[in-house]
Amino acid sequence: MLYQLSIRNVAIIESVELSFEPGLNILTGETGAGKSILIDSLNLVLGARTNRELIRKPAQSARVEAAFDDIGPRAEALLNQWELASEDGSLIISREIFENGRSTARINGNLATLTQVKELASLLVDVHGQHEYRYLLDPAQHPHILDAFSGEPATRLLSQLAAVSARYSEASGALAQRFGDEQERQRRMDILQYQIHEISEANLILGEDEQLESERNLMQHAERLKQAVEGAYRLLYEGTENATGEGPGAQWLVDQSVNLLERAGDIDPSLGELTAQLTSISYELEDAIETLRSASERFDFDDFRLEEVENRLAQLKQLKRKYGATLEEVLEFGRQAEREYDQYLHAEENVIALEAEMHDLSVRWAQLSGRLTQVRADAAKRFEQAVMDQLKDLGMEDAKFQVRLIPRPQEEGQRSLPAWGAERVQFYLAANRGEEPGPLDKVASGGELSRIMLALKAVVAAMDDVPTMIFDEIDSGISGNMARIVAQKLALIGRQRQVICITHTAQIAAMADAHYFIEKVTDENRTRTQVSALAPEDRYREIARLVGGDMAGSVAAEHAREMLKWCRQYKKSLS
Repeated sequence: MLYQLSIRNVAIIESVELSFEPGLNILTGETGAGKSILIDSLNLVLGARTNRELIRKPAQSARVEAAFDDIGPRAEALLNQWELASEDGSLIISREIFENGRSTARINGNLATLTQVKELASLLVDVHGQHEYRYLLDPAQHPHILDAFSGEPATRLLSQLAAVSARYSEASGALAQRFGDEQERQRRMDILQYQIHEISEANLILGEDEQLESERNLMQHAERLKQAVEGAYRLLYEGTENATGEGPGAQWLVDQSVNLLERAGDIDPSLGELTAQLTSISYELEDAIETLRSASERFDFDDFRLEEVENRLAQLKQLKRKYGATLEEVLEFGRQAEREYDQYLHAEENVIALEAEMHDLSVRWAQLSGRLTQVRADAAKRFEQAVMDQLKDLGMEDAKFQVRLIPRPQEEGQRSLPAWGAERVQFYLAANRGEEPGPLDKVASGGELSRIMLALKAVVAAMDDVPTMIFDEIDSGISGNMARIVAQKLALIGRQRQVICITHTAQIAAMADAHYFIEKVTDENRTRTQVSALAPEDRYREIARLVGGDMAGSVAAEHAREMLKWCRQYKKSLS
């Protein structure tokens, strides 16, 4: 469950630390105090899209951190798979957004992708915000709700259908694009044949372009290189010109030094080491002079070879501009072109193979979709009854809720097979006795939608293992005795998992296992939101405020006390 939420510099929230309890957690407060910002913050840390406008000025960033425990086996398995699990089994997800629009997410202190955060969050928290009414009214979402209720059988079949559908689309696309039109196929073969011939005739050698670039560079600077080498040779071997004529070369000078030291070594043996060093230098100079003599010949290029290299480099450059950034990519392009050409060359056999594969896939799809239809039909009956039982508890005793499976028309030779099955799923409702059920998006009122959503959540809560459910103003459109019924339903769900609920309704607030008050505080010309856990006496005052009227001696105050007393007795009866 979510046991702590920390928010820093989000909108009017400067700093808030919330510690939630098991069961039903209720948040109340005046309109505009910041209740919706709490939901926005929670959505943010669970992977929602960032908005830098949420950053409280003049802060440079905003940060939200959510701590969980008892996260369940599926979330634990996912963390172990990613090697992000903590030693004590707890979980901390954090998200920070910056002024430049960027954000970072962390799981147990490790950088994580938003995809990872969203996948993990889906196993931890089910957030029901006010926008989910649109989700409920959208028929495109109804199969997802029914399939979630169906559980593993539907999930497995949908996965198999998705694979079959994807392969069918690939085969259909290949058939249409590569083999569908004879003239287009022939034009494509002509292009491929030209490309294959051009690359093949070039006789490419990997690394050839780099070698030629190096050779061209030498040829372009050959004269300077030759002058440098020959100059060094003359200095070492022939010597330099001076005022008295030509001086001896370095080789001759070193050799003369060796001769002098050898004679002197007969008198002073300590000069022997120096003599040996100079002798070694003499041999090295001899080798260097010979190398310089040979090197000079390397820079004798003719203009024909330079032109030949330039032309070859231009050819390679043109090929790389057309077929790839490197010679390896050009060669790979040629190999792919040969494979595609071979497919066209054997088009008739390929067409037969693709058509046979598509036939087999369509048969497989029909088998899988038929099984999915049966799974959905079986689940629809149970789902209808479960929802109507919940609606009855919520004061809609005469409501009739239906799940209709509407076959989708199938066409001969269609280009794709629906990955979601052979039928549309749509919810129908008759809210009152004697009425004919109509599409949910056409017949449900605001208050009915609140109760239907709560009924759906209650049904799903009995089946999945998501430990925390969050309701943002589930009381929309209800009041009076119906609000008390909704409160009872939330209390029942709270016995199965943690529930966090934002409400304006006294009957729901009175049912809280833990109650938090959200208020705006102004100091030093700034407004900020603060949240505090309410003690029993403070709860009484807040319930009285929600009921309405002045607290002291008022009917509202007495009503608040009676409401809290009744809720305590009801929750005790659930134990």
